[in-house]
Amino acid sequence: MTEQLKRRHAIGEQAQHLFAIKENVSKVKGTIGSRLMNARKKEKHRLNLEYERIKVLSQLDLINTIEQPHNEAFFTSEIWSAK
Repeated sequence: MTEQLKRRHAIGEQAQHLFAIKENVSKVKGTIGSRLMNARKKEKHRLNLEYERIKVLSQLDLINTIEQPHNEAFFTSEIWSAK
């Protein structure tokens, strides 16, 4: 159980790190030009969805009730492929 909690914590930290990078890139896009601002508007919804998933994953109280895949594809492919 301890090992599972540590693994879940590491996955949560990695997901938060990847999200922070994506969010910062998106914010920079929003400050450069009008075309990139429009791209930022489209990304904001996907970023919010990803943030909610990371928040759910990081809540240790809900570990036993949440069964999510343990890979990076969970955080990126489903959300970022939807356009």
